[in-house]
Amino acid sequence: MSSTFRVVTYAVTWIAYPLGIASCLTRFYCRSVITKNWAFDDWVAVGVMLAIAGQLIQWQLFLDTGCALPEEESRCNYTDPSGRLLLLLWIQEFFYYFVHFLIKESFLSFYHRLSPDRGFRIMLWIGHIANIMILCQNELLSVFQCMPIIAAIKPFEYPDAKCVERLVIFFVPAGLNIILDIYILILPMRTVWTLQMPIRRKIAILSVFSFGISALLVGLVRFHSLISLNSNTNTSHGVGEMMIVAALEFNLATLAVNLPAMKCLWLKIQNKSSFESSTGPTAGTPLQQGYGLSTIGKKKQKSKMNDLGTITRLEQGVQGSESEEELWKKGLVGIGKNGGIVVSKDVIQEEHILNSQDRECERKTKYEPWGSGT
Repeated sequence: MSSTFRVVTYAVTWIAYPLGIASCLTRFYCRSVITKNWAFDDWVAVGVMLAIAGQLIQWQLFLDTGCALPEEESRCNYTDPSGRLLLLLWIQEFFYYFVHFLIKESFLSFYHRLSPDRGFRIMLWIGHIANIMILCQNELLSVFQCMPIIAAIKPFEYPDAKCVERLVIFFVPAGLNIILDIYILILPMRTVWTLQMPIRRKIAILSVFSFGISALLVGLVRFHSLISLNSNTNTSHGVGEMMIVAALEFNLATLAVNLPAMKCLWLKIQNKSSFESSTGPTAGTPLQQGYGLSTIGKKKQKSKMNDLGTITRLEQGVQGSESEEELWKKGLVGIGKNGGIVVSKDVIQEEHILNSQDRECERKTKYEPWGSGT
């Protein structure tokens, strides 16, 4: 193993974690300043940011110990007389499981914004309970992995201590976390897909979770690093590999859960750009913009149809938007006994939950130049 691996470990660690922290700060700005829609999931995100910042400091302590260097040049091994690596690994276990817990809680708390459906909320609370139980199990396993407890840090001073197999310590918590990750990842898929919106928008929303899928795939690679860490001959490389995997796993997941809130900042920038282009030298009369009589006629006709409103257009058989057609197909909007339009209550609730934040975001990110309100 060359020193190149150490450079890669340094680079990935000190790029991924600051990006994750920056995404949290951007989320806080959007929620507290732009939309003023701060909720419980944002407080959980504060905990996530502090936790990943703390983990970055811990990983730097591992690098200072010589981890990711060639074994012969490093103190990053189990036989080091100072016992520094064993102490760092023992502390890191507690912190690692807690970061996992916070990131999962951040996802689950955000999911409460998606739908008021009772079944969906029950599944969310099952996820919350499972997350707490896995955290407690993992922390207790770390504390009582050896009897006496101090033998986990100073094994050479307690040769007769009884300890749980190291593979169990490594793989049981990792396996439980992967299972819960999969549960959290697939939990909102059906809810989002069945909401009343165009297919394009559904795909756009679900694509946000692609970062979560990436984090899950990276997490699976962690099993290989745990095998390396379990060996007594390649410990330094194993710790370096674990650092890279943790940096990518945690910060991809952090970015995934922050992206929905960061959408408002993108809209604000986009609206500002649109405003500047519309007030630029090319923004003038319809003739300067290349409008023809046929285009103007079509626009007036389209505007007239839009003025009718969704329900009126449906009553008169006028073709509506993709989401309106979908409502008809699913029987959520139809004609009642007296010839009136009937709209399912679930449609109203889900549409409100899903779109209220987007509408508020679009309203509050509408660009106005300084002094325009006076």
